[in-house]
Order: sequence, then C-alpha cells, then structure tokens
Amino acid sequence: MAATGGDAAPPTYRTRIPAAARVDYRLSRGAITGSGEIDWRPQGSGYVLRLEGRVPIIGTLITQTSRGGFDAAGLAPERYTDKRLRRAEQAASFQRGAGVISFSGQSPEQPVTPGVQDRLSVMLQLAAIANAWSKPPPAGEHFLIRVVGARGDAHVWSLRFEGLQSVDTPAGSVRALRFLREPEGPQDTRAEFWLDPARQYLPVRARLTDGSSDAFELLRVN
Repeated sequence: MAATGGDAAPPTYRTRIPAAARVDYRLSRGAITGSGEIDWRPQGSGYVLRLEGRVPIIGTLITQTSRGGFDAAGLAPERYTDKRLRRAEQAASFQRGAGVISFSGQSPEQPVTPGVQDRLSVMLQLAAIANAWSKPPPAGEHFLIRVVGARGDAHVWSLRFEGLQSVDTPAGSVRALRFLREPEGPQDTRAEFWLDPARQYLPVRARLTDGSSDAFELLRVN
C-alpha cells in the first residue's frame, strides 16, 4: 500500500461538533469573483457538508461534498467528492472497515488513520477542535491533521495557531482565531482559516493557495 506524505498518524484532539449551519460567502479567485455557500448538516450519527461556489455567467466553479459520521477523533469522513468547472468529478472513499482510502482515479490507496480528514471536512474538524476549548492555546501552538484530497494526495497538515485577528466583512469587523498551514513544497497547499468564536468557530474567512495558482478565498457576508 503506497502512501504520500507518510503513514504515521498525527495525534487526535478533543472535539465538540458545531450545530447545523448554512453560511454565505463572497468567493474570489484572482480576478474572478462570485458567491459561495457552506452547508453543514450534522444529524444523529452522521453528517453532510457541502461547499458550492458560483460565478456570474460562468456558472458553478466548484462543488465539494463530504459525507460521513463521527468517532472519538471527531469527524469521520466516508466519501468526499470534488467537482471543478469543466472537469470530471473526483472522489475519495474512506473504507473504514477495510482500513483504506480509495480514489476514483488511478491513485494508489491510502491508509485510514485516526482523525484523517478530507480537504473540505478539515475546516469543520478544526472548528470542532476549537469549539471544545475552555480557552484558546498560546499563539504558536501547532495542530496536526492528516488531510486527503480526491486525487490521492495525502499530507499531515501542521496548522499553526496565530492568535486572534480582526477580519473585515461586509457585515462588520469580526475577531477571529487564525490558523496557518505553510506549504511543504512549491506545488503544495498554503491554507489559512479564520474561525469565529461567536459562530461555533465556523470559518469567517478561508484562503487556499496551491503552488503558483491564484488563491481561492471565501469571506463571510452574513
């Protein structure tokens, strides 16, 4: 079984799952702007998480869906799909009984490890971790989460807590907790999340940059 980024499992963290929510965002990628929505629906022992981004005239730019359950480590994805404009949908299936993650393409299987997330559920897992805190940790502390993409990429993301920062939104300024993941190589993902303590730590802003491509950014509008 091949694994990218190593098979070692990072630590797990105490979590408190946020309640259901639907959040509207302003979407941007380079000069392209549009609207986005995150729909978070936990119900019973499972959840559905969906991100959709739309651009006028062009149409739906991105649709990502994560479905799964919950376990001692927090969110436990079972299937993740990623559909981009003019591209075929890619999928990752977390076969927990067999202990492997398989992909719709030709990528080799990855191992299922405790706390592993997909590239969408990682935002809610981080929110669930922060939602369980009695108080924020010191700035500079790192949180390790193994993240798997629909195309077979798998890396342990080291997310550094940067402390409280102000985020200007159309609805006003928000004091949010910022987390930063630095890329490990020239084509790797730089990830930034600003989580709102007043909204169960759901992201008020998110910014993802892959290599030299334009950053994909979400900024809450409601």
